[in-house]
Amino acid sequence: MLRLRPAIVLTLIPLLVIGAACSKPKDSDLPADVNQSLQPAFLTAFGQEAPADHQITRAGKAIDVAYSPAAIARLSDDAVALGSLAAPSDDSCTACAWSVAVHYLTAKDNRFTVTRAFFDIAPQGPLDDPPHLRVRYDLFDRPALEAESQRRDRGCEMSFVSLWELAPEGPKLRAREIPTERNNIPMGAMRAGPQVDLYGNVIADRKGQTFKVHYHGSTEGDVTWSAGADGVFKVAGGVPLPGC
Repeated sequence: MLRLRPAIVLTLIPLLVIGAACSKPKDSDLPADVNQSLQPAFLTAFGQEAPADHQITRAGKAIDVAYSPAAIARLSDDAVALGSLAAPSDDSCTACAWSVAVHYLTAKDNRFTVTRAFFDIAPQGPLDDPPHLRVRYDLFDRPALEAESQRRDRGCEMSFVSLWELAPEGPKLRAREIPTERNNIPMGAMRAGPQVDLYGNVIADRKGQTFKVHYHGSTEGDVTWSAGADGVFKVAGGVPLPGC
């Protein structure tokens, strides 16, 4: 039986997956459903299947993490941005770290080529869980990577969203730590203050200028985030949010 060497297999997988029986938009080297390119883009970016070991540096200290594919955005008819999430690759204390990487790739003749790579783009707080990544096309002029992380602190369960616009020069942080959950109900009678049960969803408004967060639960209503002169969005008004 004919056996393919690993290098040959890596070359063929993007060819087969991108150019398989999936339909393509006219004049595009990408499938109509760009999510079909998630695995082949990751193979090109890291040269191996997940988990892919990689070393990042924080505060002058090297940390080993292992990336897996998490989200992919269509940037144009022949370009994508791959979002990958790293989890610890060993059980040491420094392995409490997680990391987000973004690769820009072009597609031509049924294969990908990496054009730029950005590692460890998302700052990690000491209480943050690894984020869930997804792509948004409705908020800014270009697609965005949304990262939602959970956090627990003194009996309060919280979630925060941060948004990066996938600009030509690289991911640009547009909004940091948008509250999407505050909940202290599990603490029950141990809490001296009022119970809080708050949930929010980021919704589109004026593309590239404002977006809203719609809240329900302990508070009902919207909070508007508006772009500043530096392109970073901040709270511009809306309903007050309860503490936790």
